[in-house]
Amino acid sequence: MRGRVHILRTGNHYRLVLVPSGPGRHLLEGEDALRNFLLTDLEIPLGVAEMAIAELDRTGGHTIDNIAVTDKTRRFWPLDTAPPPAIAAAVPSENQLARRHDGSGPTQGDEMGRGEAEREEASR
Repeated sequence: MRGRVHILRTGNHYRLVLVPSGPGRHLLEGEDALRNFLLTDLEIPLGVAEMAIAELDRTGGHTIDNIAVTDKTRRFWPLDTAPPPAIAAAVPSENQLARRHDGSGPTQGDEMGRGEAEREEASR
């Protein structure tokens, strides 16, 4: 499997987002820490790491594509390749429906906001 890392620079701090991944960012302080992370943890070649750092100095952002996801990188790179869970439809429960039909629930006038009810009265 292969992935990519998006890097953003703010001052002397670097924020890395690993894709594909679950939510989460890696924050690093200092160029040396970034270089060390790229070379040792992500196992990126020296030339690619130096090019990324130079681009960060110029533009503040860079993406390194085509990174091999290895057993070593899986320690800190949690892969989330499962599809997102389906969102259940907003359907009222039987209890909510029963309260409305037996009169114990709020009436239509009660559901209206105070501002709407006042406007309705003023328009009469």
